[in-house]
Amino acid sequence: MRYLLIPIVFLCLMACKNSEKANKEESKVTSLTVNSDSICRFQVSFISIGSGPDRQAKKRFNEFITDFNRLNMLSNTHKVVNWGREGEQDYCFSFLGINPEVQEKFISESKLLFTDNSLVKCFVNSPYLHTPKD
Repeated sequence: MRYLLIPIVFLCLMACKNSEKANKEESKVTSLTVNSDSICRFQVSFISIGSGPDRQAKKRFNEFITDFNRLNMLSNTHKVVNWGREGEQDYCFSFLGINPEVQEKFISESKLLFTDNSLVKCFVNSPYLHTPKD
């Protein structure tokens, strides 16, 4: 009987320890999602798979930003976060003080530019992919 109790007690202790670890990890995730400074309203990430990012797509996107700002009379600024070794970049837009309809229009038109491009990824309301260096 004694030899049967020892493994049962050991298993119970291990289960409690794993439960504590899971609770700690859950609290980290909760605190990350609450901090609104770490959330970017819209991100466009120019990635690379061994041969650098798509420079034509980046050029086309910069032209789109300029044209969109001119047509909508905006001064839509963004942060450019450089990362990687081949010129990868993230364009991060916060859209402070910009009408929500205009924001949605910018996001949807931006996504249309890159529907068939596997080297450009778009993210809405997500944490920064790479830490901006202010």
